[in-house]
Amino acid sequence: MDSFEWNKIAAAGLISMLLFAVVRIAPEFFIEEDHEIIQGPEAAAIDTQPTTVVAGPSLGELINIAAQNPSSRSFRKCQACHDATSGGPNKIGPNLWNIVGAAPGGKAGYSYSNAMTSKGGTWDYNALNEFLAAPSSAVPRTKMTFAGLRTMEERAAIIAYLRASADNPVPLPEVPVEDAPEETPAASR
Repeated sequence: MDSFEWNKIAAAGLISMLLFAVVRIAPEFFIEEDHEIIQGPEAAAIDTQPTTVVAGPSLGELINIAAQNPSSRSFRKCQACHDATSGGPNKIGPNLWNIVGAAPGGKAGYSYSNAMTSKGGTWDYNALNEFLAAPSSAVPRTKMTFAGLRTMEERAAIIAYLRASADNPVPLPEVPVEDAPEETPAASR
């Protein structure tokens, strides 16, 4: 190689380093950081203010709502691997007819993982919700490779559909009734 080729290689290296430096330094010129440091009683007041958390509907409430009109539409994500009809076949996953209230790993004719058969308990509403949210976290080393359902509404709709896919559906979860505000008698004049 002659010196012209070496010059091109050196120039490419220098330009790369210059570009890297510009990319690292440039944001400091364009992004203005206004950090106001609060000290004294104002800082203490900020730290002690109570925070309020707005709670959404509970799992039981969502299942009760979804159970009013259980739809196979919610079950579409599951249909590639599961069947939920009476006497339906096992697919990649087991048939889910009568699954709510059943023992994990208890369906005859399906080869479950050791983790699933040793799970114990029953598929109650909370266990199904936990499993549908993150199957591999709820039952480590399960065969189910599905990542999980993000929203509780989605999980409740599927649980309501699975509840309805049974010979004798288990009772809906009880939802606590909120106390009605007490009426104050009208002030007499």
